[in-house]
Amino acid sequence: MKKRWMGLLGAVLTVLMLFSACKRSLNDVIATEPCKQGVVESVNERVLFLDEDKIEGDPNTGGYYSVSLDVEYSDSMTHFYEGDRVAVYYDGWIAESYPGQINHVYAILLLEAGEARKEAEKEQGVDKNADGYTEITPEAAKEMMDADPDAVILDVREQSEFDTGHVPGAVLLPVGTIDEESAAAVLPDKETTVLVYCRSGNRSKQASKALAELGYTQIYEFGGVNDWPYELER
Repeated sequence: MKKRWMGLLGAVLTVLMLFSACKRSLNDVIATEPCKQGVVESVNERVLFLDEDKIEGDPNTGGYYSVSLDVEYSDSMTHFYEGDRVAVYYDGWIAESYPGQINHVYAILLLEAGEARKEAEKEQGVDKNADGYTEITPEAAKEMMDADPDAVILDVREQSEFDTGHVPGAVLLPVGTIDEESAAAVLPDKETTVLVYCRSGNRSKQASKALAELGYTQIYEFGGVNDWPYELER
């Protein structure tokens, strides 16, 4: 009897471990899985064609791939435009053909919007919510920061909160002070990519809406420092 119960317990623990492994967060995928970064050359309903970034001195980069849009993580993006720069997280296996085929895709993150996307967003509000800005994950925001040195990281908390710790490189513009003049002092170009955050995600949404109403076209809201999984600067 004891052996039977021990066997059942072992089976239950195995199932729980497998279930836990299947419930990895998107952050876990980004931290552990292989990644290809590059520019979308073309896209259809099933795949996008990726012109991979070439890294000097690395012969394994600079390839050309077809990437399945049947992604495992639904909170990553599956709608792309020619010219978008993206990061593709996959299982490490590429089918030998031309182009190489990446068929098991965990997630695809937008790193930098291409001109076609920017034009579509201006005309149709593609990927923007009803308030005129785009909500993204902290992980996607980090990818955009790394890919675009001209992106502005905007902290909309108060000075005292900013001083206790902020995202590296962030500039401060408290949400209660946002108007045409104060925004222009920090963000003179209304087409600049702006990544907005606060403490928990409430004020960042208010600020993003206010900036969109002032005519800023590339506003990305990524929540608060409470959910920021990376280092803070003090």
